Amino acid sequence: MKRLQPHRQRFLLLVLRLYQIVHTEGVWHLLRKLRRASSAQWSMTRQPRPQSVPAVDRPLTTQPQVLLVDQHLPTPDRDSGSLRQLNVMLTLQTLGLQVTCAAANVAAPSASHHLLAAHGIRCLSRPAVRSLAQHLATDGDRYQLVILSRADVASALLPSVRQHCPQAKIVFDTVDLHFLREGRLAELHPHWSNRWLATLRQRQELALVAAADATLVVSPLEQELVQAHCPHAQVHRVSNIHQIEGSATPCAERHDLLFIGGFAHAPNADAVRWLLRDIMPLVWATLPTLHCHIIGADPPADLRALASERVSIHGHVPEVQAFFAHCRLSVAPLRYGAGVKGKINQSLAHGLPVVATPMAAEGMFLIDEESVFIADTAPAFAAAIVRLYTDMNSWERLSRNGIRIMEQHFSVAAAQMALGQLINELRVPNAKNGNLIAQPSFLSPRHGESE
Repeated sequence: MKRLQPHRQRFLLLVLRLYQIVHTEGVWHLLRKLRRASSAQWSMTRQPRPQSVPAVDRPLTTQPQVLLVDQHLPTPDRDSGSLRQLNVMLTLQTLGLQVTCAAANVAAPSASHHLLAAHGIRCLSRPAVRSLAQHLATDGDRYQLVILSRADVASALLPSVRQHCPQAKIVFDTVDLHFLREGRLAELHPHWSNRWLATLRQRQELALVAAADATLVVSPLEQELVQAHCPHAQVHRVSNIHQIEGSATPCAERHDLLFIGGFAHAPNADAVRWLLRDIMPLVWATLPTLHCHIIGADPPADLRALASERVSIHGHVPEVQAFFAHCRLSVAPLRYGAGVKGKINQSLAHGLPVVATPMAAEGMFLIDEESVFIADTAPAFAAAIVRLYTDMNSWERLSRNGIRIMEQHFSVAAAQMALGQLINELRVPNAKNGNLIAQPSFLSPRHGESE
């Protein structure tokens, strides 16, 4: 395949992604996604911003300045990527930096803007900031660190940041390696569009790794993969960040099964189809009264049609704490994807044991039969659900060891250490490298659906 200019590459990736949605989900699902996106954009541009939240809040301080740009402002009650992003910004505050956040199109829904303001994070938005290109051209020299999250955002903005932010070190945050996820989809469904998408995405992401001063990944597997392709790149692991809640309810007082994950993330829709069509009929042969709770925003029509007296399709649930406290186990039947799975993190942080596929559990330091049950076929997955649901000793062991894994690898303290090391190695001027100066209120896993 011929090498393309970045803007043409982004356009071809968009076309392939739209084709992929039509091919796998249907044209009506694509139209619904486009209608929701256009409705949200219209409401943000037409509604006046409340007087209490100015378009650029929080005055600049003498602290080192960091700008973080993502596709959209964080909505931590809807996806685990947003929860991670917000907690990354809060961690950077503890390390002595003043954080400014922006969506790539400088749109700012009121709820997200209020959330950022409440945590002391500056937010760029219209009408004060017409575009990021304008902001970088006039104010880019104030930043010592710029974090560009996700490949499409980084591809579009990195040249402008390099031009207009002469003092800044540039960090490409993969969030998860998109080309790994797309490559696995091509293996599961070997259609030409999936193969092309994976190839283009790999070229795009590896070029960004080479162009940035440092790259963030979320798992040891992805760190090894990036460094194998780009041996001279500076690659740091900053994974999901969670408060560890612990188990609220004994096993004997729990019931039901939980899947959590937003359906804008295509692997979640595939996972639930496999769960309800192939796995649960085998489980119900042994546990006929077991009830499944499916939580996640925007479930497609074919999944909503699978609701029954044994399956509740809840859609978006802003507060999910009650499900973690009362369900007996959580499942992650993902057949493709990448990164670290927030649905597993959230469950383990609440002491809720998980049955997962090998791909879902990768990069999370989990051991089969000790901190997770792992199965890769429908009969094996069903057998693991039945065993974990009925074996109290296994349940207690997995609950206890899951909490220990979360404390060691996915806690606030682990994130502070990883980001402190990043700041040290990039030599960000005047940052309190590694020395904590505050302890903000980090968001808990109760607030959100998982990717």
